Amino acid sequence: MVHVSIPSDAKKFIYISLIPLFFFLSGIFSKKQADYPAFFKKKCLRLLIPYLTFNIITYLFWLLIGRHFGDDANDSTAFWQPLLGVIYGSGHAIIHYVPLWFLPCIFMTENLYFLIQKYSKSQKIKIIFIVCCGILGWINYRFNPYLLPWGAGSALVMVVFYGFGDIVGNKIFINTANSIKNNALLFVICLISMIFVYFWLPINKQIEVVDNMYGNYIFFLVGASVGVVGIIAFCKLFENISVPLKPLIFAGQNTLIILGFHLITMSLVKAITFFIFRLPLSIFDQTFAAITLAFCSIIICMPIIYIIKKYFPFLIDKREHLKTQKLRLATDEKAEFTNVNEHFEEGA
Repeated sequence: MVHVSIPSDAKKFIYISLIPLFFFLSGIFSKKQADYPAFFKKKCLRLLIPYLTFNIITYLFWLLIGRHFGDDANDSTAFWQPLLGVIYGSGHAIIHYVPLWFLPCIFMTENLYFLIQKYSKSQKIKIIFIVCCGILGWINYRFNPYLLPWGAGSALVMVVFYGFGDIVGNKIFINTANSIKNNALLFVICLISMIFVYFWLPINKQIEVVDNMYGNYIFFLVGASVGVVGIIAFCKLFENISVPLKPLIFAGQNTLIILGFHLITMSLVKAITFFIFRLPLSIFDQTFAAITLAFCSIIICMPIIYIIKKYFPFLIDKREHLKTQKLRLATDEKAEFTNVNEHFEEGA
C-alpha cells in the first residue's frame, strides 16, 4: 500500500508502525540458540540467498526493461551503480529494487539479537542491552548523516521492536483465548491505539526506516509501539471472527516472495493498462486505482509463489525444503506401512 499513490496522510499513518511491526513479528518467533555457526548458516539460507536471488532477478528486469519505461526512462543511472548498492545493502542504494533493503537489515538485527541473548543471564539484563541498542541507534541517527552498510543503523533501532516481540509478544497476543470478554478487550485496545496514532500524526514527521529517519525519536518509539499493539490486537480479533482466512494465511506465509516481486508485478499491471487498454498511467494517482494496483500485484504473485516453491525452493530456503521433503517421505512411508498392516490384519 505504501508503494502506490495513496494519500500522504494515509501513507504516514501506515508508516508509523509498518516496519516496526515486521520486526516485532520476527521477534515473536525468535529462539535462543547457543551455536552461532549453525545460527549464521540458517540465517544465510533464509535471508541472504533470497536477497541475492531477488537482486539478480530484479536487476535484470531493471536493466533490460524497467529503466527504459515510466519514471526511469530519463534516469541517467549507470548500469553498475545498482550492483554497488547490492553490496552496500542499505536504503535507496539498492536503486533497482529498494524494498530489498529489509533483508540485510533483518539479518543484521537478528545477528545483533543473538549476541544480546547469548550474554543476557536474566530478562533484566536483556532489557538493558535492548535499551542500550536503542540509545546507540539514536546517537547514530542524530549525529551520523550517512547510512551504515546493510542497514546496521536501522538495525540498532529495530532491535527495540524485535526484543519487544520476543519478550512480550507470545505472552500477550499469541495465546489470547476466543471469548466475548477477550474479544471486547482486543476491540478496545485496537480502537484506542488507532485513535492515539491518528492524533499522533501531526506531532511527528514522516517516518522512513529505510533511510534511518524517525523525526522525534521518542515520539517515533511511542507511536510505533502503540500502533504495533493496535494492529496485533486487530489481527487477533479478526482471527476470532468466522471468515475465510486461508487466502490471507497463504499470502502471510509467502510474504518473502511477495516482497521480492510485487514491484515487478505492479509494472506488469501498468504495462497491461497502458499498452493493451490504452489508459494513461496517471489513473493510478487516484486512490481507488492505486489500491487496486496493490491488490492486483499480490494476486499476480500467487503463481510466482507456486512456481518457486514447487520447482525452485532452494532459491528461498533449501534447508527448509529438504526438511519438508524428508517429512513428506517419512509420512508416506508411515502411511504405506499402515496400509500394509491393515491389509495384513484384514487377510488374517
